[in-house]
Amino acid sequence: METAEREQLNLQLQEVEDVDTGFTQSPFDVRKTLDTKYKHLRKATLDESMQFVDACFSITPLSGRVWAHSEVDVVVCFTPEVARLYSCCAFLEIAGQAARLPLQLRGQGIGPKAKVVYNELLDFGDVFINDERTRDFTIQNKGEIPAQFELIPLTLPPGTSLTVHPSHGTLAVNEMLKVEVTFCSQELGKLSTTFASVCRDPMSN
Repeated sequence: METAEREQLNLQLQEVEDVDTGFTQSPFDVRKTLDTKYKHLRKATLDESMQFVDACFSITPLSGRVWAHSEVDVVVCFTPEVARLYSCCAFLEIAGQAARLPLQLRGQGIGPKAKVVYNELLDFGDVFINDERTRDFTIQNKGEIPAQFELIPLTLPPGTSLTVHPSHGTLAVNEMLKVEVTFCSQELGKLSTTFASVCRDPMSN
């Protein structure tokens, strides 16, 4: 008799669990759960300030109040990272007005401008084997910001060397610098090559 009562009790407990499971999975309950979830999401979206964020443009102030027949000065700061054209759009949202007002932001990033001003062609002439001959050229920063330069090492034939001094450095605005190039070869033959350089803003490092 005890065994029969225990089995009956287990069946009743199983029926209760089935009813509970069916209730929690009913379409009505699922819809209610989703409604509650999206209600919280909508509230979080409305609470979010959604203020303007950009890597190179900044706006101050981002929000405020303008009284009737008055005006407020808004400052836009442009900080380019590389020398190229930047463009983005900000939107002005006004309380009580449905449409947002677009504000197009555009700026041209200008990098350093270091150029060779004297002796663009270095002619070493005829040089004896294992002898060294030095020529020089001058570079100048014609830009409006300091310029950090670096002359890229060249791939030369075996037995041939070109030594550059200085091979890198920083030029102030309008500063000129003389660069010396020393040629030496252990082999006969002609050599013609072109130097490559990298120029960048030292403040971007």
